[in-house]
Amino acid sequence: MAEKLTPEVFDQTPDATLADVTDQDALLAELAALSPMEYDRRRESAAKLLGVRVSTLDAAVAAQRSTIEAQNVTAQLAAATPAPWTEAVDGAQLLDDLAALYRRYVVLPDGAADMLALWTLHTYTIDTCMITPRLAVVSPQKRCGKTTVMELLDAAACNTLSAANISTAALFRAIEQWRPTMLIDEADTFLPDNEELRGVLNAGYRRPTAYVVRSVPVGDSWEPRKFFVFGPVAIAMIGKLPSTLADRSIHLRLRRKAKHEKVERLRLDRIGDTTEGLQRRCLRWAQDHLPELKASDPDVPETLNDRAADNWRPLCAIAEVAGGEWPARVQKAIAALAGTDMDDDAVGVMLLEDIRQIFEDQSDEHIFSETLVKTLHTIEERPWSEWGQQRKPLSKTQLAGLLRPFDIRPKTVRVKHSEAKGYTRADFADAWTRYLSLPPVKTAPRSVTPLQVSNDAGLSTSQTVSSPDPRSVTPLQVSSDAGVSASTPLQPHSGTSVTDQSTCNSASNKGCNGVTDRGVKNVTDQDTRIPASNKGCNGVTDQSAENGEREKNRDIHAGDWCYLLSADGIQQNAEPYLIASLETGPDGQQYARFLETDTGWPLAQCERTEPPTPAAPPDEEDFLIWPRLICSCT
Repeated sequence: MAEKLTPEVFDQTPDATLADVTDQDALLAELAALSPMEYDRRRESAAKLLGVRVSTLDAAVAAQRSTIEAQNVTAQLAAATPAPWTEAVDGAQLLDDLAALYRRYVVLPDGAADMLALWTLHTYTIDTCMITPRLAVVSPQKRCGKTTVMELLDAAACNTLSAANISTAALFRAIEQWRPTMLIDEADTFLPDNEELRGVLNAGYRRPTAYVVRSVPVGDSWEPRKFFVFGPVAIAMIGKLPSTLADRSIHLRLRRKAKHEKVERLRLDRIGDTTEGLQRRCLRWAQDHLPELKASDPDVPETLNDRAADNWRPLCAIAEVAGGEWPARVQKAIAALAGTDMDDDAVGVMLLEDIRQIFEDQSDEHIFSETLVKTLHTIEERPWSEWGQQRKPLSKTQLAGLLRPFDIRPKTVRVKHSEAKGYTRADFADAWTRYLSLPPVKTAPRSVTPLQVSNDAGLSTSQTVSSPDPRSVTPLQVSSDAGVSASTPLQPHSGTSVTDQSTCNSASNKGCNGVTDRGVKNVTDQDTRIPASNKGCNGVTDQSAENGEREKNRDIHAGDWCYLLSADGIQQNAEPYLIASLETGPDGQQYARFLETDTGWPLAQCERTEPPTPAAPPDEEDFLIWPRLICSCT
């Protein structure tokens, strides 16, 4: 009997047994090296020789093939790693040369070449780090240079392993087996919908928790095994990274090269000659400065949040140890790049900042949802006016959805005489404390001068109501010949008037003290008013005074006050509303639009009432929204 039996020999030796096979591993290796068709012809005889089921042999051969492939990749990676530089390396000069490499072939935003140089050297110093930030190379469209950046990283970084697609199992086994710098291109084709893969990439960010656990076969059973997944990863994709992964990343946002921007074309068959020397110098510098990097505690800008500071700290440490201009250059890179990521969490924080500024500007404790979203739409360089895939203004429902993760929900609030869904300043206090680091912007204080009362105040026919900008208000001056008109914007001078689109007769030239209308909306009135009495008065003139008493529920006009009724005639509100204008709806019916709420209500369900008794505005804010011109004469 032969000392070693192969399947071929076994076919010719029917009486052979397992004891005749002296090297089972060699037999498995021989079977694994066969082509699929050749193996299929010999698998049954080999399984009989080994005394196992065919399915068991298939699994053993598959495992053997995986081992052989892993050994081949390991050999390739080892062969691709050059020997360290023979002399000491100047770190600052090394980083200069790395930055120049990226600028030579790619059009980059400010600070990006320096960041790429630092991240490349970081891949050689990974053993000194507790955190390794992911590098996100993203762009809005194709042909922006993402693949070129990845090819340069592949040529210059340490022990790289590139993949245009990778499964979760392959990722954590590859990192465990080879400890590479993973370069994942075309991630937009598979990463956003793969939560398990994102979980592994997130886990590999911090060394102490960089483990995933899987069950692996051991003999006839399965046992749990830990896989170590800590290591540098660069991801290139169109669009943006998922939120949790983006939070762990330094972002490089690329744009398509303009015609006037010139860079060299990358030749993959020649780039190795350029980068081999850089790799050798990186290896030597990392070996010489490992103790310094481990002991380094670099300065990181306080403006960064905790996660962003963690992301940049390894790069700041390299810049500090390298010396020269690099400590200052990394600070400039942070200033240029740290705010370029716009993930879902960043949008939420931006929203909190804007809402805090709105509350700060209006100095009020309550705000309606409708008012809040309209104010957000007016903020320039923010996404609220073109929100979502449809690029439409942010709605009240979308606003509530963005605030819900912060445990902020709309509720019924009261502003002046109106009630509607909205928010209070107190609702945001906890979120502002936890998520916002910088104080709100202090706007210039508004200067509001008390109303100046003089004689001969009345109404005219040449001006229109103007809506004062709540952030920049000039006090209204009321003096002689002040009146209401229908075409000229309100100007603060001696002839300043309160405006009204209605046709009105001027008041008497006798002494009458007028209070002006500072309402936010124009008041439209088709009604002809009767001039105020020519007798002297020390109050203000009622703009709804008429020549004769009108019936209570008839002839309702803009400028009148009314209660809201249900279809059954039941009163809906405790306080009257001021009608700003009358409009004809799509159904042909008349609708009243109210100054306080800017909402419509069927005119048939409005009950006219007398104006509420006026009270002097207690502060500047009340003055700014004083709803109408009210006069009382003696």
